[in-house]
Amino acid sequence: MRRRPSFPTGAPPLYVFNFIRKNALRNRRRTALTLLSVAASLALLTLLLTVEDGFRAAMGRADSSLRVSVRHRTSFAIQLPIAFRAKIEKVPGVVAVCPFVWYGGSYRDPREIFPSLGCDPGTLRAVWGDQLAATEAEWACFHKDRMGAMVAELLANRHGWKVGDTVALRGRAVPVDLTFHICGVFTKTMDPLLFVLRYDYVDEAMRNPGDVGNFWLKVDSAASIPGVIRTINEMFTNSPQPVVAETEKTFLEIILRMMNMFRIAILAVGAAVVASIMLVTANTIAMSVRERMTEVGVLRAMGFRRRFILAMLLGEACFISTLGGAVGSTAAWALCHWSPAFIPGGPVAAILSMARPGLILIGLAVSVFVGFAGGIIPALGAVRVPVSHAIREVV
Repeated sequence: MRRRPSFPTGAPPLYVFNFIRKNALRNRRRTALTLLSVAASLALLTLLLTVEDGFRAAMGRADSSLRVSVRHRTSFAIQLPIAFRAKIEKVPGVVAVCPFVWYGGSYRDPREIFPSLGCDPGTLRAVWGDQLAATEAEWACFHKDRMGAMVAELLANRHGWKVGDTVALRGRAVPVDLTFHICGVFTKTMDPLLFVLRYDYVDEAMRNPGDVGNFWLKVDSAASIPGVIRTINEMFTNSPQPVVAETEKTFLEIILRMMNMFRIAILAVGAAVVASIMLVTANTIAMSVRERMTEVGVLRAMGFRRRFILAMLLGEACFISTLGGAVGSTAAWALCHWSPAFIPGGPVAAILSMARPGLILIGLAVSVFVGFAGGIIPALGAVRVPVSHAIREVV
């Protein structure tokens, strides 16, 4: 009885890989174009996944946060009196209260408006210390110098700033131009382009209007948060400037709901990208299989099993798709990781900078799936063709 060969050599894995690689590179131009197409599609998909993953990561960190936001009930844009701070500090369970005002300064390029926030240097560290890292000397300088400022490391490197430099910013949200002394550089921040200045300095330049954008509180324990929120909301119910107190997670959820259509678009575009990759891969494999139909027939006539030939064809599809996925996902991750170096600023730069290396593995998994799904139909069609029809051109 004739024995069907499952592998043609004594070293099956290496032979099989070389066989797949040579067949995939037979038409180099077509393979290169297909690889670039898959790489570009996976790069776009990775970028879309990064945005969604950044949202989820921010929500995950907020789950265990002891911070509470107090803002105007009507709109984020309406400011609150700084006098509210003294009342909020008396609420049981509140450890520290830090007022914030949006300055929105730009340095040299007026289009580059980075996140510059005025705050209270005495309570900033107490409220946001887990997200901001600097030396004791730098914190002390910021607390002492009225014109002091603390900047994120990436922003300092972009403009060549160092501790002791004097920097002049042009106000955008606040219509005053101010000069600052760089007191410290954050080695860890919630935003890679953060610029923190003193609220009292901005307020003085504005001739003491006494308004802030919102307050961030630090609460002593998670159990105290509901009571603190309820007390603050009731305290200002009949005020001319009613407020709403909410947890950091709720605050972020509101922001995400405002961007809900954007997130839906991300998922829709991602699904379209995967579908397009599958069509490109299936078309490439189908053309390759048609060109080698005779070879498939010869292999079957020699005794090779259908499942072996099917594995070869699927391996070729997965090889091209996975290689393209590796190139595209890695390039997209590197682009996200270094995006704050060339993106002017804002939440986009902050979210993209959170890209995890694990997204590369996700891209590889998607590319393997796409290669298999795109190649399975033409590969099955090839192995089901009768041997007599497949080798007709040889005869």
